Amino acid sequence: MKSLQIKILALILSAMIILASLVGITCVISTRYLLKRDANTMLNTTSEVQKVQLNILLKNIKQSVEIVETCSIYEADSIEALQNDDVFRKEYTDHIFRLFTNVTNHTPNALSYYFRYNPEFFSPTEGFFRSKENGSSDFEFVEPTNLNMYEPNDDKNVGWYFIPARKGSPAWIMPHQNRDSDYYLLSYVIPLYIGDKLLGVAGMDVDFEDIMKSVDSIIVYNTGYAYLTDSNNRIVYHKHFDP
Repeated sequence: MKSLQIKILALILSAMIILASLVGITCVISTRYLLKRDANTMLNTTSEVQKVQLNILLKNIKQSVEIVETCSIYEADSIEALQNDDVFRKEYTDHIFRLFTNVTNHTPNALSYYFRYNPEFFSPTEGFFRSKENGSSDFEFVEPTNLNMYEPNDDKNVGWYFIPARKGSPAWIMPHQNRDSDYYLLSYVIPLYIGDKLLGVAGMDVDFEDIMKSVDSIIVYNTGYAYLTDSNNRIVYHKHFDP
């Protein structure tokens, strides 16, 4: 009888051990699932917040250049009028400069802004370029690039001018190194037309390294991270490899 009781007790203990093991395994699996779900939720939420902030920054840049475009086309009747009258051209350039300066001063994160004439009709250095140099908080005049020193397909050095000029429409210039400074830039540039003739371009730059730092700051549980894509889901920035 005692032997039977011992066997029954042993079976009960074995069943309890097995049940406890199964519960333990279930808990571990559930915990891992919950941690993974929470990590994904946290990463997606954090990324969404950063995406909204980044879109606001880029929208501000875009709208600022569009204001300059809208105002500039009403100030000159023809390219010939600007070509043939140096005084008028200077007044026109000064007007664009004052307008662009005012707009840029109300555009957070703008690093540089510029208005350049079409070298087919004007001097290849005509226009202006202002930038925050060497970490300065103030915009300074920078000598404009001589556009005739480069081939129109040299997008690495002068894509900021020739890409929108070729397209005939506004363009975001993907992150690129500025040839006159150490800045890594993202640019928005609009070609300016009088009638069907290209007058030149107006553009604004933002420091892309600031955007990279913002993306890199998104970290969840030490291993979760974010990367940046464009509207076509092409990778623009990834911390582990170059696009």
